[in-house]
Amino acid sequence: MKNKEYYQQIKKNGKNVFEVYLEYKKTLSPLESMKKMRKDFPQITFEEAKEIMIICDTNYNSIEKYQGSILDDIKKIIEN
Repeated sequence: MKNKEYYQQIKKNGKNVFEVYLEYKKTLSPLESMKKMRKDFPQITFEEAKEIMIICDTNYNSIEKYQGSILDDIKKIIEN
């Protein structure tokens, strides 16, 4: 996927996708915010919107790091 800097360059009315997502999230669920953000930025794919959501809502900078963390957690649970 793309890096955080790439997404920061995608703007509408002076706000980047992260700012728009976080604004919607004040009143909508994360999935509804993602859906509405995609209407504002139709060039963003569903996968990219998921990555934006993960970057905003977690401490991870990419969907790959987030998914890797989940796999590590599952391995720890299975091994115990």
